[in-house]
Amino acid sequence: MNEDGIVSSPFPKVSDKLAEGRDLWEFIQERIKQVIRNNGDKPMWIDGIADKSITYAQFLDRVEKMAHFFSQTLEMKRGSKLIMSCCGDVNFFVVVFAAVALGILVFSIPSYALECIPICLREDAGIKVIVCDEDNVSNITELLASAETNSRETGEQIESPKVFLIEGDHPIYENIPSILQSSALAETNDDRINYPEIDDGDEDCVVFFSSGSTGVPKPIVHTRANMLSIAFNVSDNWVSKEKESEVKLSTFNQGHAGGFIMFILNLTAASTLVGVSKPTPENILRAIEKYQTTAVNIYPKQAILISKMDNLHSFNLSSVKELSSSAATFPNSIIPTLKTVFFNVKRPVEQLYGSTETLCISSSTGIGADENEAGVGHLLPYAQLKVIDVRSNKALGPNQPGEILIRHKFRFKEYRHRSKLTAESLAEDGWFLMGDYGFYDENGRLHILDRVKELINLPDDRIVSPSHIEDITLRHPAVKLVGVSGIPSIEGGSLPRAFVVPLSYHNSIEAWEIVTFVSAQAGESSHLHLIGGAEVVPEGMEITSLAGKIYRTKLQQLYLSRLQRNATDS
Repeated sequence: MNEDGIVSSPFPKVSDKLAEGRDLWEFIQERIKQVIRNNGDKPMWIDGIADKSITYAQFLDRVEKMAHFFSQTLEMKRGSKLIMSCCGDVNFFVVVFAAVALGILVFSIPSYALECIPICLREDAGIKVIVCDEDNVSNITELLASAETNSRETGEQIESPKVFLIEGDHPIYENIPSILQSSALAETNDDRINYPEIDDGDEDCVVFFSSGSTGVPKPIVHTRANMLSIAFNVSDNWVSKEKESEVKLSTFNQGHAGGFIMFILNLTAASTLVGVSKPTPENILRAIEKYQTTAVNIYPKQAILISKMDNLHSFNLSSVKELSSSAATFPNSIIPTLKTVFFNVKRPVEQLYGSTETLCISSSTGIGADENEAGVGHLLPYAQLKVIDVRSNKALGPNQPGEILIRHKFRFKEYRHRSKLTAESLAEDGWFLMGDYGFYDENGRLHILDRVKELINLPDDRIVSPSHIEDITLRHPAVKLVGVSGIPSIEGGSLPRAFVVPLSYHNSIEAWEIVTFVSAQAGESSHLHLIGGAEVVPEGMEITSLAGKIYRTKLQQLYLSRLQRNATDS
C-alpha cells in the first residue's frame, strides 16, 4: 500500500481496458437494456421539486429521439459542439447523452456560472446549440447579443448558436419536451439512428468548468474513457446487488462534474436517483419524506443548514439508512445533531473526495470507523497518492500533513486551450497537484484539512487550518455559517479571523462572544484561537459557494478594503 511515499488503493486492481476497451455510450445502452430486462419500467431519475420522473426505458427512447433531432434536423455530427447550462431536469442527461452518442462535444456549465458561456463562445468557434433554463434565457440572449457585437467589431465571423429551453415556454425558443413529443420523432427507432462507431477513448467528451472559488473558472476536458472509468473506479459495495433497490437523493447540480459522477454511478448500480434542483434545507427534507429515500448525498453547507433548522424534528427521515457528503470539508461537529433525525443511519457519514480534474478518487464508504478515523477514506482502484511538504516538496510519511498529489490514469486531459496552465498543474511523472492540504494515516486512509492556498501561517511560523476553527465555531448555537480567513499581522504572517452569519433568531450575537467561545472550546490549542478577532456579517451575505466552499479570499479582501477605507477616512 505504501512504497516510497506512494499510497495505492487497497481495493482489487481494476483493468484499464474496462474503460478503454469499449465506448461510453455502448456501455450505457447495454446497462440500460439490462435494467429494463431485469426490472421492467423502473424509475431512473425523479425530479424532487417538480415531481416528474423518467424510467430507464423512457430515457433510452428519448435519447434516440434527441439524437435523431440533432443529426437529422440540426445536421450535428461527430465533433459538433453544444453548451448545456441548466439546473435539475429529468431531460438534462437525455440531451447530454444524445450528444455523447453522436460524438458531439458537450460544454457543461452549471446554471449559476453563466460567466463561462462567453469563454466558450470566444474560444471555440462553431458551437451550434445552447440548452438553458427558462430563468436564464434572457441572460443567455444578452450574452449572445454581446458576442455578436464583439465579433462585428473584431471582424470575426461567429455563427450564433440555436437556443433551446430544457423546460418552459418562450415566444422564440423551442423547448426539449416539445421536440421529444413531435410527431416526426415519435416514429423513430433504433434502425433510424446512425450512431457513429467511436473506438477512440481519448476523444474529448465533456468540458466542465472549475468552481472559480480561487480565480477565473478553468475549462477542464475529460475524454470518453475518463467518463466511462467512473463506472469501474469503485469498490464493490458501491454497485452491489442490494444497491438496485436503493432510492438515493442527490443535491449535485447536474451541470457539475459531481452530477455526472452521481448519474453514472446510479446507472451502474441500477438504482433510482432523486434530484433536488433547488436544494434548500426544507426542499431536501420534504423530498426525503415524499420519496422515502434510503440514501442521501448532500453538500456540507446543506448539512450545516439542516442541522441548524429550528423545525428539524418535524420531518420524518426514518427511511434514510446512509448519509454521504462531498465537495468540501465536512464539519464533524454537526454529526451528533444530524443523527438525532437520521437515526436509522447506523454507519458513519461517508465522504467522497475528488475534483473536477480527477473525478472521484477516494471514499470512506464501507469503512468501519468513525468520521474522524475514516477521513475521506481509501483510494479507489485507479488512483495513487503522495503527500509532500509545502515548503521543501519532500515526500512525507503517515500522519504528516502536506500538499496532496494524485496520480490517476483517467485524470483530466487538459485545461482547454491552456497548455501552460495544464503543464503547471502537473508535477514530475504525471502527478497532479490537488491544491489540498492533508495527510494519510497508517491504514492508508486520506484526511483532508484544507486548501493549501487558504492555510493561515501564524507569526510564529505555525500553520493553521481555517476549517478546523470553523468546525469549532459552528458548535455555537447562534452560528448559522462561518468562514475563517487569515488577515495580516504586524509581526508578519497572518491571524485567523471569523466572519459569522448568525441564525435569524440569534441576530443579537456579538463578535466578542464568538471569540470567547472559540477560545474556551480550543483550550490550550492557542493556534486555534481567533487571534484576528471575529465579525458578524448580514444573514444575506454569501460567504460560501453552493457546495459550501468558503470564499476565504473574498472575505479577506472585504476586510482589507474596509481597513483601507477607514485609514483613508481618518
